[in-house]
Amino acid sequence: MKAKSVIGSLVFIIATIAAAGAFILSCQKKETVKEEKVEAKIAVNTQEVYAQNLDDYLEFGGDVTSSSSIQVLPNISGKVVQLTVKAGDKVSKNQTIALVNASKPGTSYASSPVKSPIAGTIVSLPQNVGSSVSTSTAVAEIASTDKLEVLSNIPARFISRVRLGEKAIITFDAYEGESFAATVSEVSPVLNPTTRTMEVKLSFDEKNDKIKSGMYAHIKLITGTVQNAAVIPSKALVQINGESFVYTVMQVAGQARAHKTAVQVGLTVDGMAEIVSGLREGDEVVVKGQGSISDGQLLSAIKL
Repeated sequence: MKAKSVIGSLVFIIATIAAAGAFILSCQKKETVKEEKVEAKIAVNTQEVYAQNLDDYLEFGGDVTSSSSIQVLPNISGKVVQLTVKAGDKVSKNQTIALVNASKPGTSYASSPVKSPIAGTIVSLPQNVGSSVSTSTAVAEIASTDKLEVLSNIPARFISRVRLGEKAIITFDAYEGESFAATVSEVSPVLNPTTRTMEVKLSFDEKNDKIKSGMYAHIKLITGTVQNAAVIPSKALVQINGESFVYTVMQVAGQARAHKTAVQVGLTVDGMAEIVSGLREGDEVVVKGQGSISDGQLLSAIKL
């Protein structure tokens, strides 16, 4: 009787231990299954690769000048007794712009007119009434405003990128939002040994009365153009060990996942990068959040 009781107790204990083990194993399996089902999605912003023309350019400043100007000299030495024009006035050929008198104490002479040798605009009047002048002293500078140009000095490091015939976009602070087309018309063959710069002249493609001699010009010189380039924001690029890649969005079993894609980068301008190889137009690229993902990462992609 006692033997049966002991055996029954042992069976009960073994059954209890087995049940407990099965319960624990079942819980572990459920937890494992639960863990396998949960995979975090990383939120990212994406943008499609698109085609556009990409212009490489240089930016610098210059001064608007007349393509032809002349200094007006008096025929006699004496004092300027009258100026009949002011800076900015338009004058005709042979128009009197000043009077010079050669009289000295004890002598009296009639005033001699200083006449404009060309038609144009008074750019400057360096002398005042009462100033003493000689036959080599400029009384005025007159410029022909029919053809204006922009004169600039380019740093030596850029000279290999500047060529005759290149197109430029000119803007002025006085005309916000407006631009004027110009073309490189002259490139100096030598550098200034003091400033290490090269003189460049640009001619306006069309005459415009808004443009005045003496204005300061902002120049955007187009030095190269890539037609129909595959373009993405340059911030989408990731650099590791000198190699460039991006994360594209791939659909795997109906889910968006990151795909690490090596790319070859060409021209980069104004925050946009030309992709020479590795991507095609229409590909979806991660442009924000790529620092938090890895290849194969499950994504919550929001297209910009």
